[in-house]
Amino acid sequence: MLRGQQGLTVLVVFYVTDSQISVIWVGRQGRFGCLLVDAGRFEIQYGCMTWSKGLAISVFAALVACGLASVAGSASSEVLGIPMPLVCTLVIFAMQWLAFVPASLARTEHFYDLWGAVTYVVCVAMALFTTPLFGTGVRGLLVGALVVIWALRLGAFLFLRVLATGGDGRFDKIKTSAPRFLVAWSLQGLWISATLLAALICIGEREPSALGLVDALGTLFWVIGFAIESISDEQKRRFRKSGSRDGFISTGLWAWSRHPNYFGEILLWTGLAMIASTSMTGWEWLGLISPLFVFALLRYGSGIPILEERADQRFGHLPAYLEYRGKTPLLMLLPPQ
Repeated sequence: MLRGQQGLTVLVVFYVTDSQISVIWVGRQGRFGCLLVDAGRFEIQYGCMTWSKGLAISVFAALVACGLASVAGSASSEVLGIPMPLVCTLVIFAMQWLAFVPASLARTEHFYDLWGAVTYVVCVAMALFTTPLFGTGVRGLLVGALVVIWALRLGAFLFLRVLATGGDGRFDKIKTSAPRFLVAWSLQGLWISATLLAALICIGEREPSALGLVDALGTLFWVIGFAIESISDEQKRRFRKSGSRDGFISTGLWAWSRHPNYFGEILLWTGLAMIASTSMTGWEWLGLISPLFVFALLRYGSGIPILEERADQRFGHLPAYLEYRGKTPLLMLLPPQ
């Protein structure tokens, strides 16, 4: 469920064979590249994705997520002696790889975002039900409920949108290559694991404490962020439905920010991390990677840079768009000038 800068590197993997070393990176819009080192010869290639390299990237992404969950969730409740956040991370990747099979055979991305939403719900439910007698307390139940509400709303919205438009342009080239498509599903697993980590730590809290001011502020942040994301998504949906596909939206919240939906999503995950932080100690503070990961990916990865580039290509010749771009903040919601 990736809300998806030129040349930005998302993931780097070193792949070694007997005669060749490949340094593989994953960039914007699923763009793959590799530096081949063979007997002193250096060569840069793009799109050099084979099954072995796709599997290497996928396994590497899973290991990174599992390592983070194992360390940050070491003090959480356990499932068969294994920290619950680690178990959930394993389930997350298993679900993505399972869904990849029919998606690859059919070469379709139609249920990519929907399956991401289902994964969030499944992991939250599993985390709650594997915590003895709901020992997570009110805070864990609150965080779990907020994650589920967000996932169901956004998952349904993105699924209906892809059905209405007939596809997702991000996957036009990716889905034609099974190894590249596998990496896309694996990166979704990394996205879900990183964003959900703080919530899982909170749910797995062994000695729940009473709610306080920080919890109230975090909930307020989440409500405001959820409202901003939902309203801006609906405003853009109606704009497109009105037949203005060749124009750009500059009304409503889109007059306050060029990407208000992303601002709302960053704000709501920040609120969730605030709530979860009141129960963190020691290595659990690594769970705060959740909102940082969301911000980094949306601001510098598969979100804003790609959309800005597309908008510049489509509307860059229009004086009205240049004026809108010049006076409207990129991300932060600010009153129109």
